Amino acid sequence: MNRREFNASLVAATAAGIFATQQATAQTSAQISQRERPIYNMVIYPNMVLQDLVGPMTAFNLTMGEIRLIWKDRTPVATDVGIPITATHTFADCPRNGNVLFVPGGLAGTTQMMEDSDMLSFLREIAGKVDYTTSVCTGGLILGAAGLLKARRATTHWYVHDILPLLGAIPIEARVVEDGNLITGGASQRV
Repeated sequence: MNRREFNASLVAATAAGIFATQQATAQTSAQISQRERPIYNMVIYPNMVLQDLVGPMTAFNLTMGEIRLIWKDRTPVATDVGIPITATHTFADCPRNGNVLFVPGGLAGTTQMMEDSDMLSFLREIAGKVDYTTSVCTGGLILGAAGLLKARRATTHWYVHDILPLLGAIPIEARVVEDGNLITGGASQRV
């Protein structure tokens, strides 16, 4: 499975729960009020993989939901390919609500974020206030460093998959792993 197919699978699994609630009210997407739109909290950080952010963000955008890009401040952060991304919200001013918390991957950035107390505190706080906590690729390691994978089934990129047990996770070799409201994604095949 390529990255595009993976991102589509992850988004489909995440969006299914959100759309089930919306369908129960029998409203068309054109009738969804501003208050009922899904809210996606997507953290950004230096050296994240741009594709890991943009793929899911594109799919989330199709739901006509509100997308929040969240970082410590509004200073642009450089991605793995050097393209800067600017936060729409900071850790301090981001509303503590939403349907999805999403963490992208990026090996160099991931290792830094696993030790970033501001990032880990924010993730711990907001994860308990959203419907789904999700990650792509090595973003799962950041969730693990925040303590959000303890005794939970999870996956991540195959290259760092063996780190999951060290973070308290139950490692599953699959592209997408759902454990209750936790959805993690990663490549399951070693190259």
